[in-house]
Amino acid sequence: MSPTRRAFATGLAAVCGGCLGLGPAQSSTPTDRPDSDGDGVPDDVDDYPNDDRRAFRSSSSEGTTTIEAGEFRAIGLTNTPQDSGEYVDYDVAVEGEGTVDCLVFRREEYDAYEQGARDASPVAAFSRTDVSEAHVVEQLPEGQFIFSLDCTEQSTEPGRESVTVTYSIKMADPVSTATPD
Repeated sequence: MSPTRRAFATGLAAVCGGCLGLGPAQSSTPTDRPDSDGDGVPDDVDDYPNDDRRAFRSSSSEGTTTIEAGEFRAIGLTNTPQDSGEYVDYDVAVEGEGTVDCLVFRREEYDAYEQGARDASPVAAFSRTDVSEAHVVEQLPEGQFIFSLDCTEQSTEPGRESVTVTYSIKMADPVSTATPD
């Protein structure tokens, strides 16, 4: 086949392939990446594609723990003293009949709580008491915070039996400070 006939045959095949849907489709303009919540962060890189407040998860902790009456479990939250605006997102579910307190303390209050002070003040906006199930998403202000699953007399009188708690705690950057890839 001569170069002219080969070029013609290749061109004809490309045109016909496109017309018949046999070849790859070509678009004259690129398609924008989907952004379901309209926060400016494309869904494929957004850890929260349906929440316009949050974009990227910065840390997380999850598991199941059994807590005896009079005990607590603490988990540090990563909102640094210089930063503010990260979101805490926690889910807690107690198996069976018991309840637990989900307390969020500022660092200095937590230090007293850890030493046994049961008058240390948790941050009410982020804490939930006497719960068998809780889901909270709140934006933290500047500072260091500690999350505690509590079965002490801090807020609610504990039952006599231990409680088994399944939890998930995530920290996420707010959209305003998030930068998409």
